[in-house]
Amino acid sequence: GLCRPFLFLQLLACLSEYAYFSGVGVVKLSAYTIHISHILAEYFDEMSLMLLATLLVVYGDIINKHIKRTLSPYHFVIRCALFVVLCAFGYGALTVYGAPFLHHLFNYIAYEYRGLAFVVAFFALGLAAERRRYI
Repeated sequence: GLCRPFLFLQLLACLSEYAYFSGVGVVKLSAYTIHISHILAEYFDEMSLMLLATLLVVYGDIINKHIKRTLSPYHFVIRCALFVVLCAFGYGALTVYGAPFLHHLFNYIAYEYRGLAFVVAFFALGLAAERRRYI
């Protein structure tokens, strides 16, 4: 398939659809990856939510640091109130509206590669957490 812009996970679809496996010859990759998608298909909504929540855990401190810098000139009570509003409503809204959007983005990936794309995304977040010393 053709690559769609704005999705780093679309790299999976950009890869050649054929690969050599232990002297068997040329085999379609989708013949193997479609099984992963079949197993995970009913959980794609939940996996989008899990992925977004993990993103917020790994990168939430950057958002908080920026908000802290922005709110530093204000009075203590205003800073506390705005921080609570950000945490309660900002992260909540980001989770509620961001997870379906993330699921929508994953729908651009061909079905036979979608399950593998979720697995790769979780491994990439694990690597990011490792690099940021969360693990």
